[in-house]
Amino acid sequence: MPRNNYRKVFTKVEGNYMVHSEEGYYVGESEDLFRRLHEHTSRGRAIVAVLVNQGGKQSRLEVEREMISSLENGSGDVLNVQRCKGRRR
Repeated sequence: MPRNNYRKVFTKVEGNYMVHSEEGYYVGESEDLFRRLHEHTSRGRAIVAVLVNQGGKQSRLEVEREMISSLENGSGDVLNVQRCKGRRR
């Protein structure tokens, strides 16, 4: 999807996402997916997955932890492991 079309789809939509760069994978959550995905793609990161999650902050944090755990159990290098392992934002 061209970068300028993200706003039509993701404006003010809550959810979780996974991006990839040369360093590895980054998993996150946001109450504004368009804004956050735009920040990542502006830095050259590729969007790997997007999940719409309207369940609120706690739900997004739980999904984020599950996504990170799945990557840890696979072959992916996770860039934000320290933030989500037992530490709450």
